[in-house]
Amino acid sequence: MGGENFFKEFEDFGNGGYLGDDCKFDDNRFFNRGGHRFWLSPESKPRTTYPDNKPIEYKITPNGAIFTQSVQEINEVQLSIEIEMSETENKLSITHNAKNTGYWPKEFSTWAISVSAQGGTQIIPQNTCDTGLLPNRFLSIWPYTDINDPRLTLGNKYIRLEQNPEIQKALKIGLMQEHTWAMYFHHGDLFVKTYEVNKNAKYPDNNCTYETYVCGNFIELETLGELKIANPGETNSHTETWYLYEGVKLPETDEEVDALKEKYNLN
Repeated sequence: MGGENFFKEFEDFGNGGYLGDDCKFDDNRFFNRGGHRFWLSPESKPRTTYPDNKPIEYKITPNGAIFTQSVQEINEVQLSIEIEMSETENKLSITHNAKNTGYWPKEFSTWAISVSAQGGTQIIPQNTCDTGLLPNRFLSIWPYTDINDPRLTLGNKYIRLEQNPEIQKALKIGLMQEHTWAMYFHHGDLFVKTYEVNKNAKYPDNNCTYETYVCGNFIELETLGELKIANPGETNSHTETWYLYEGVKLPETDEEVDALKEKYNLN
């Protein structure tokens, strides 16, 4: 498109990218380089933050490419990402594969994290299903999150989360989503990601299918796959679909968000 990058890129890994000495594996440290990354959930240190500093293998396919990480020897998993571009539509399919290369079953969820650029606003849909006398909305809140944070607006239909470079304090929330999409508005353009949810499956972090994290350096749009056991040699997979639209104004009302949702055929 020739516009600004929607994803955050760290030019200096020492400035907000380094996650600490407790992330060491064989004296090799994990750095957050920004962009789109692939982790496993539930999160734990140092297991989750296994360094991805080694070269990867790649294979060009008819409509995209497959990128495969070397086996994480300590974790006994191998991660790969398959990218497939549509020939007719403005979309990318991103499939995240995590293979158990060990000798014992492992339980984990695939965790797709888009580390996005500063200065934008994210919109996340709230559940709207009528569950009668039972609750229909669930919110996981991390210990460091201030629910009165000015960047966060909890609406009845939509949640808004702004990225403000002047506010360094971290914030993270998670939801079990009925409407499986999220929007990020940045410098007059729009990034949309969609995904699928199995309502009968188990998910991590109190059954979250979607999570978001913001600090002064970036904002993350995160989707999660099913939390399930992968036997030796088996692979857990999770697919996102991305769309990018130029010249889309940040909506000010729920009705304007509804109109964009209908325009882009979001559920």
